Amino acid sequence: MPGQTACFRCGSLLEAKAGTMEVHPPRAPAWKKPFRRVAHRLRHYRALRAAEGLARQSADRTAYALGRIGLPGPSRSADAPRWGELWLALRDAAVALALSIVPGLAHALRHQFGAISGYVLSWFVSLVMGLLFFGQALGTASMASAFVLHAWIAMDAVVATKRFKEKMTALQKIGWRLCGIGFLVILLYAAYNPIQRAAGFAVGNAGVAVPAQPVEVGDSILCRYLAEDVEPPPLKRGDLVLVRVREIYGEGEGQRGMGGNYVGEAVGQLIALPGDQVALTPKGFIVNGRALDVLKFAIPASLKGQSARLALGKDEYFVTMEWRIGGHGVVNVAGVAAMACIFLRPDVLARGVMRWSPIWRRAFLKEFE
Repeated sequence: MPGQTACFRCGSLLEAKAGTMEVHPPRAPAWKKPFRRVAHRLRHYRALRAAEGLARQSADRTAYALGRIGLPGPSRSADAPRWGELWLALRDAAVALALSIVPGLAHALRHQFGAISGYVLSWFVSLVMGLLFFGQALGTASMASAFVLHAWIAMDAVVATKRFKEKMTALQKIGWRLCGIGFLVILLYAAYNPIQRAAGFAVGNAGVAVPAQPVEVGDSILCRYLAEDVEPPPLKRGDLVLVRVREIYGEGEGQRGMGGNYVGEAVGQLIALPGDQVALTPKGFIVNGRALDVLKFAIPASLKGQSARLALGKDEYFVTMEWRIGGHGVVNVAGVAAMACIFLRPDVLARGVMRWSPIWRRAFLKEFE
């Protein structure tokens, strides 16, 4: 049909022309799309399960046929892992567990970090909160949460390894996860104190108010542990120190001493060093004949209005804090309280470096001498 622009029978265009052609294919209503997506995934899941069933049946038939003619073949229970395969699965799990010392590292190396990123972020936030409120109830709860999240991330890396996933059933994976999380939480909790000790820091509650710092009774003080092999320790008069507190016991009428049962740890103020002469007066402390400023060297309420004189021996430190004095009969309050302030070198654990809590008053401590 030369020269014709359209078919004379059906009207089809025989020449290309520039123009817009609109195509309107039939589309399903918007409310049907979620249902169609679910149906598609169900069909895919059923096809996958059917393929696995056919493969299992084929393996069983092959094993049965080879067994009848006396040739070795695969085990009929193809799902049960052999010991060699189980060992490989456990080896991969151990590698994933070792990499998970850094939370999320094992997932990142397998390009699976996205599946665990929320847990890693929660772990990081919990760890920061635990360090920020170190030594307080909120800090302890945050650190416990960080322990659990760290263990969960590590066990997720274990059960997500390829061989472990192939050789373990779902129930076995749950059992491994629960046992592993419990074991790792106990392990991390046990490692917490050695790590804290290695870092060299501790937090104790102030047992004395020092107006010049300013520190109030009950404030949390961040302390750095003293090196045991350094003598004499780097301590100055006026320092806040963490001490191991013991009970005061009596050895007879008129005799009192220290060295009873361990009570706990508290932060007091160092007033005098070994070899000093200490005089307690109603107006304040006198050390080696020099009166100390009461704003910098405050008198605890348990010593106010009392008088006493003490000579410190070798390795003895005079540390003040609030004491509750109780006894039967006549008690020399000044003598007992003054004796309670004497601590031996092994009982002086750490030196305060920062007022840690309340957080809005957090600041480094001053040095008076």
